[in-house]
Amino acid sequence: MNPLAEGQRINEPSPRFDPASVEFLKTLEASLAVLSRPQVARALTVSLDTLDRLHARGQGPPRVRISPRRWGYPVPEFRHWLKARLRETEK
Repeated sequence: MNPLAEGQRINEPSPRFDPASVEFLKTLEASLAVLSRPQVARALTVSLDTLDRLHARGQGPPRVRISPRRWGYPVPEFRHWLKARLRETEK
């Protein structure tokens, strides 16, 4: 049994293909992206020690525990935190 419709080429999307689903998957992928501690420190132009001090004071960006010894920073939450910090400094 041939899974392709009559005359359909292999590289063509199936008749049920929905471009919106591709955009949804891209959005989902971006929302699940996680930055490492060094990436966040580099983005903020601070040392890892300074990033740790921010967290000790409760002022660091939101993070999630990935494993017992590793923290990650979800990209959407990091962006939101950074925008809020920038707004604070503009006042």
